[in-house]
Amino acid sequence: MGIEKAPALLKQFMLDYPNVHFDFEQNNSKHLLQLLVEEKLDLAFVSKVDGFTNIHFEPLTTEKLVLVVPNHHPLASYDKIRLEESLSYDYVYYNHSSGLRPYLDQTFDNLGLNPTIKLELENDLSILGFVAQNFGIAIMPDIPSIDSFPVKKINILNPLSKRIIYLALRQKDYISPLTQKFQQYSLTFFP
Repeated sequence: MGIEKAPALLKQFMLDYPNVHFDFEQNNSKHLLQLLVEEKLDLAFVSKVDGFTNIHFEPLTTEKLVLVVPNHHPLASYDKIRLEESLSYDYVYYNHSSGLRPYLDQTFDNLGLNPTIKLELENDLSILGFVAQNFGIAIMPDIPSIDSFPVKKINILNPLSKRIIYLALRQKDYISPLTQKFQQYSLTFFP
């Protein structure tokens, strides 16, 4: 979201509302949701995280996931792969602070697969850096930053459940008119 989708949304919104000022916080979903609960944020773009019962999650957009391997890895000759074919290699994986972790755990569980996790990290760029240094392979969102690292992006053939990004707001709370406008704008901006 922070690399491509949010900037495109904000650019368009600020064309219509040029006098609006935004103050952004980038972090993992759990941290952003805690800031939302503490009323330090008005809204957040996040993965859905259990345990935040006072937060309303509105589906916003989806992300495609890909397998990422070092350029000189044995799997780098593939353009498409079934995850079963990747299990003999170590994984660089999202840690428990990441909103993507429960999704990945559930995906592997649904497929009856058990990856070997060598290293756990919190964010996309760190994962790409460690994959590039041959610490393992990773499943991650198909983000533009992948092309900046010496890694190969491989499409996943297994049917995966949708990876949804949500717009999160506090339930039963006052929402300013401007925040309401941005909420509606966001919901109509993404296909």
